[in-house]
Amino acid sequence: PDPITIYIRGVDGYDYRDWYLRMDQAFAGIDAPDRILTVLGSNDAARFSGQDFLDNVNQYQQALRLRSGATVFHTLVPRSRYLPIQNGILANNELLRNNLPENSRLIDLDSVFESHINEGGVPLYPEDDAIHPNRSGYELMGRVILEAMYRD
Repeated sequence: PDPITIYIRGVDGYDYRDWYLRMDQAFAGIDAPDRILTVLGSNDAARFSGQDFLDNVNQYQQALRLRSGATVFHTLVPRSRYLPIQNGILANNELLRNNLPENSRLIDLDSVFESHINEGGVPLYPEDDAIHPNRSGYELMGRVILEAMYRD
C-alpha cells in the first residue's frame, strides 16, 4: 500500500456537536484528506440521543462536506463496560447504522469487540477504566479500521 499521512484531531470530551462547531480547527494546517475517519460516540451517548444525536451527526457531515469531498468513515462505537452509557451507545449506534449520511461508510467496532470478548479473547479494557480500551483494544480497533479503509 501507499504510504499514508494521518492527522489526529482527538480531543478528550468532544462529541459530534463539538466537532461541527469547531470544524475549522480540525482542518487547520493540513493537506486535503482523501479519507476521514470519525471515531466518536461514548461522549455523544452520555449527552445526546434520538433526533438530537442524528441532527448532530448530520450537521457534522454537512460541515465536513463544506471542506472536503473525502470518503467519510463513521464507526459504531464499542459499547464499553460502563453500564450507565451502554444503552445510549447501543441506541446511537443503531440510529447511525440506519441513518448513515450519504457517501459515508460504516465500520462496526462494537460487533468486533463483542465477538472478541464473547470468544474469551484477551481483555480489551483496563481494570480501572470501563470506557477507554487498553492497548489490545486500541490495536484491535486499528486493525479493523485499516482493513475497512483500504477495502473501499
